Amino acid sequence: MKSESAFVLYTNLGLRLYIRMSRAIPLAEKMLKGEHMISYTDFTRYQLLSSLFNKAKQRCVMMRNYTDVPYASAEEYIDFAIEECGILMKVYLSKQMSVDSLCAHIDRCDRASPDDYNAIFLPDYKEDVRQCVMNFENETEDRMDLVLAQILVAVSLGL
Repeated sequence: MKSESAFVLYTNLGLRLYIRMSRAIPLAEKMLKGEHMISYTDFTRYQLLSSLFNKAKQRCVMMRNYTDVPYASAEEYIDFAIEECGILMKVYLSKQMSVDSLCAHIDRCDRASPDDYNAIFLPDYKEDVRQCVMNFENETEDRMDLVLAQILVAVSLGL
């Protein structure tokens, strides 16, 4: 039974990686041809979100030891989101990134949950900002495909 559950786990992980990589490979090929995968509108949205997350991080740092509200776990998601916005802005600007830093970001993906962040910060935002944050959260799979594509590009460039 123990071996069977391990087999199921590894099979599911392998399938998940295969599906993601099958979506990332065409994106990487386009990136290597010089096509932009992120629009200017998305770039400016990532700048706005990065600024928003940085302000939220400051609030988390000030409040995490003074209340029972889960600021520490919200801060973990904020750090992840700031890092991801930075990666996506670098993709737009065609900046080089190391494979190690991109892989470390992907490793953090499954641990970063927006639930505590949403509970603490979303009620304070205006409707348009709240919608922007929710759209960012809903596009997680597409962004991960893009980060995987960037890893393939970095590997092909020897970074």
